[in-house]
Amino acid sequence: MVALVLLTSTGLWGQANLSAINKQLRNLAPASAPQDPGMPVDMKDHVADAQRPAVILQLAKDIAALPAGVPKVKAADTLAHVATQGEAGGDALQATTDTLAQALKDTPQPVGKDGLPAAPYMDLARLVRYAGTKTSLSDPMLAKADEIVTANQADAAKADFTLKDQSGKKVTLSALRGKIVLVEFWSSDCMTCQKEMQDLDLIYTHYQAQGLEVLSITGDNPFRASAYLASKGYHPTVLFDIDGKVGKAYHVDELRPEGMPRTFVYNREGKLVAQSIDVSTQRQLFTMLGLAGLQPNK
Repeated sequence: MVALVLLTSTGLWGQANLSAINKQLRNLAPASAPQDPGMPVDMKDHVADAQRPAVILQLAKDIAALPAGVPKVKAADTLAHVATQGEAGGDALQATTDTLAQALKDTPQPVGKDGLPAAPYMDLARLVRYAGTKTSLSDPMLAKADEIVTANQADAAKADFTLKDQSGKKVTLSALRGKIVLVEFWSSDCMTCQKEMQDLDLIYTHYQAQGLEVLSITGDNPFRASAYLASKGYHPTVLFDIDGKVGKAYHVDELRPEGMPRTFVYNREGKLVAQSIDVSTQRQLFTMLGLAGLQPNK
């Protein structure tokens, strides 16, 4: 009887702990991000930007302490998503990577029906490649995920396209050699795109004299996109990818269901020098553009 009571108590404690973790994960998501139905962010508990690194570090520890199983993998993978939505800091991102790797080591995920690695392996591979973290996890699925991420990056590096802007003028990426080019994928349905586009508008209007070009690509209907932008006073070039071919070439639809915002930065020689996993802060955008030679102090 005592053993049964202890076992039951442990199970209840674990459920409560997971519930608290999931609530904190929701509070970490950007305030403008869409939430799961019935799971809105409680704004009074929303984590401020300055607190994000410390909260992510603590969550990584809390998730690591959960018993092995699918719920732990799901929580660790969710942390990987919210930790890359804005700034977290190197230590927090490494802790996130370690926690996800450990969860996958304890509970390997089956290969998908399409023969591809499960999403948590893809997210771990992206963390390592784009966030500069490290992992010692040795798993065939992670190795396959890294191959896919590497191939996707190579596709973005060699990508070229011609799309029409709001006035019907054709714009070709390769014709912009000699300029620093930031390619952004967005949608009017993407809540987190709004803040990033505000920052991009500010950056573009201040630094276009340095040869900065911002191409904001959307698959939205042109009339819908134009109506959305009408009140925004948005200055960068907006291009329409109606059939989604350019988005597919950049694999923006493979990161997560909505796939956006995604940002790719090319230097004046047309070399891909940086790309984002998710929504970027103004400082992160400046860091990426700095790799392409933009000098913000000028």
